[in-house]
Amino acid sequence: GIEKGIEKGIEKGIEKGIEKGIEKGIEKGIEKGIEKGIEKGIEKGIEKGIEQGIERGEASILLRLLNLKFGQLDAAIVSRVEKASEAQLFIWSERILSAEKLEDIFH
Repeated sequence: GIEKGIEKGIEKGIEKGIEKGIEKGIEKGIEKGIEKGIEKGIEKGIEKGIEQGIERGEASILLRLLNLKFGQLDAAIVSRVEKASEAQLFIWSERILSAEKLEDIFH
């Protein structure tokens, strides 16, 4: 009787211990996963923001130089420059040195 009771108690204790352990493990895993996800998201957001800031700065400088060299720019040119990739801005900004007319930059 007593032995059976002890045995059952130990079994139940082990069962409960395993259950609680698994529960806690899952909880901690989810917590860590969320933490890592937020961290990665913030990191990516900062990177993207820096990238966009650099591109805007490059577009702004190119527009200023174009304006100084060729006078008032029409809205289509401004829009084209503002939407351009970093690589495209780089190419256009090099062309400004030798361009005699605005079309020479965007050909």
